Amino acid sequence: MFIRCPNCGSSDLRHSYPRSPAEKLAEWTGKHMLRCMRCRHRFQAKTWRYRDLIYARCPACFCETLGTWSPNDYGVTVWSGLLMLMGAQPYTCTRCRRRFVSFRPRKPRPPLRPDRREERLESPAVRHSGGGRAAG
Repeated sequence: MFIRCPNCGSSDLRHSYPRSPAEKLAEWTGKHMLRCMRCRHRFQAKTWRYRDLIYARCPACFCETLGTWSPNDYGVTVWSGLLMLMGAQPYTCTRCRRRFVSFRPRKPRPPLRPDRREERLESPAVRHSGGGRAAG
């Protein structure tokens, strides 16, 4: 999530249920009540980026890094099964491990920068060469 707690700066946030009709109305515009799990501070923040509205995200923590889960491995509710029959995809949040279904596609991961791609392709022996004891 791209939002941080204004009190302590933590990104460990969870959705907090609205307490008033004004807070419920604000959720329709993308301003959700959040609670920091580190300092327990409750605050309102805009959780929508207009360019990311077309992608699926976790309904609990609003994270956009998602994996998939197999309906054969986990119990599927009737509603989730019905949505999957209509074409929804099963996703799991990599942060809070919540399983859900969505008709929206996963957000594509950004490509690795060229300098990081080269580091990943090198073997561990090449990167750590010359780190042993000197020959006597």
